[in-house]
Amino acid sequence: MLTVKQVEAASPHELAYECFNEGHRVGRLVAQLTPDGRLEAVLEEISQREAGRTLVAKLERDARANGLPGLYLLAHDERESAAFLSNGFEPIEEKENALRLYKSFTR
Repeated sequence: MLTVKQVEAASPHELAYECFNEGHRVGRLVAQLTPDGRLEAVLEEISQREAGRTLVAKLERDARANGLPGLYLLAHDERESAAFLSNGFEPIEEKENALRLYKSFTR
């Protein structure tokens, strides 16, 4: 079973979550606020595909609970892009070897 914990981030302006499967870390997500008041997240160190989806779902719930209007996600490859495009994210732009996706919470 996958569990997600909020962990200490590298900077005070970031949020960090880690995903564990039976006590072993299988993924990490780092997010920070953008100038337009949304979060932008990056998945790191994902060793199980479902860990990425679980981490983004947790961040999305927390962002909605705090009244944020939406969430950006940087997808690093086609597989990652496809997983989130099918979950309500829309492509916005290509950015530094990643596709920037966005999901609005206000629709």
